[in-house]
Amino acid sequence: MANALQQRRANLGGLLQAGNAQAFMDQIKTVVQTRLPQHLQANADTYLRMCATVLRKNERLRNASPQSIVAAVVEAAQVGLRPGVLGECYLVPYSGECQLIYGYQGLVDLARRGGAFIHVPVAVFNDEPFTYQPANLAQPILHEVDITAVPGDEVEAFDKMVAVYVMATVAGDVHPRVCVMNKAQVMAIGGSKMGGRYSGPWKTHPLQMALKCPVRRIAKFLPKSTEMARALESDGQTIRGFEADGEVDMVIEGELAESTEEEPKEEKKNKSKNTQV
Repeated sequence: MANALQQRRANLGGLLQAGNAQAFMDQIKTVVQTRLPQHLQANADTYLRMCATVLRKNERLRNASPQSIVAAVVEAAQVGLRPGVLGECYLVPYSGECQLIYGYQGLVDLARRGGAFIHVPVAVFNDEPFTYQPANLAQPILHEVDITAVPGDEVEAFDKMVAVYVMATVAGDVHPRVCVMNKAQVMAIGGSKMGGRYSGPWKTHPLQMALKCPVRRIAKFLPKSTEMARALESDGQTIRGFEADGEVDMVIEGELAESTEEEPKEEKKNKSKNTQV
C-alpha cells in the first residue's frame, strides 16, 4: 500500500515535471469538482483549466510537492475563488510547498457573501493630505488623492506609500467601519508571512498585498460566511489540513480520473461602530 501510494505520488510529480499541468488537474478532477460551490459547478472544467494555466506558467510551482498543490487547489475550490483570476487568490511556491494566498479582491467577494460590503482599499502616498478622525463617525477619513503623483510601477508605488485604509458597510449600520494601517504595520505583516523576507506576491505585487492588509483585518469584525472564516484562518499558510485527515492521500491513492494528454487552448480573455484595529 505504501509503495503504491509513493508510486502514485511520483506519477503526479512526473506529470508536473513534464509540464503537463492539464493532465495533473485531470487526475484530481473529481475531488476538486465536488468541492466547488454551486455557482461554479457548471463551469468546473473551466475552473480546472484556470488552475492548470497557473501551474503551466510557473516552473517553481510545478516543483512544489504534489500533495501541497492538491491541498491548495482544493482549498481554493472550497471557498469558490479562482487562482490567477482578477487577483482573487494565488498559488505560490515557498520552500518546496504550494501556498494558497488570498488577494483582496477574493476577500471582498467572500465578505459580500456574508452580507458585508468592503469598499475598494486605498493607498496613501507621500505628500497627499490625509487625516484619520476615529471620533468623527460620519466622516472618519479625509484624504485628497493626487492621481497624477501615483507611480505606474507597482514596486515604486509601494516605496512611496505611507498608509493604506479601507471602509466597510453592513446592513443596519449607520456609519462605515474603518481600518487604517501605516506602512510599518504593513511591512511587518509582509515580512512575517514569508519568514522575515519578501518573496512571492509580496515581492512581485507589493502594493496589491499592502492593500489586502486592511481588508483582511477589517474582515475579522464583519459578519462572516463559512468561506470567509476558512480563508482568514488559512491565508498564507501551507494547507496541511487535508493531508492530516488523509484526504490528499485519498486523492492520490483512490480512483483517479482518466487524464487527457492534450493541453487546453488558453482562456479568452451588529451595531454600527467605527472599528479601529
